[in-house]
Amino acid sequence: MTWGCENGTWFVAIELLQGENLRERLTHGPISWAEAVEIGVAVADGLASAHAHGIVHRDIKPANIFLTSDGRVKILDFGLARHVPVSAAAGAESAAETAAPLTETGMIAGTVAYMSPEQIQGRPLDGRSDIFPSGACSTR
Repeated sequence: MTWGCENGTWFVAIELLQGENLRERLTHGPISWAEAVEIGVAVADGLASAHAHGIVHRDIKPANIFLTSDGRVKILDFGLARHVPVSAAAGAESAAETAAPLTETGMIAGTVAYMSPEQIQGRPLDGRSDIFPSGACSTR
């Protein structure tokens, strides 16, 4: 994403993606094991990068995994993402224990079918909460 101001007019330019999300792709039938592994590795790499920068996505699901027509895999919709201490985002036990809750009491944000147990319970989250949906996605 790029943003700026040209002749007094502010603008935001966002990458145009061509392809389909994983949810749409799965409506055409099952994917091969090789493609599943390729997608899974790409998503894991993307999440590892986000977690290394202290970002927990909180809404990983097939509709937020985009498969471009040129073979790239993109993680979309960081609208529910939260910043947590980097050690907590990476899943360090001691940091996860001290990380502040990411939702208010009684508030659940995300897609329930893909939420980790700690997210549903409103407990502190770390990067492992983004890994949990990978198992949930594989059973849908």
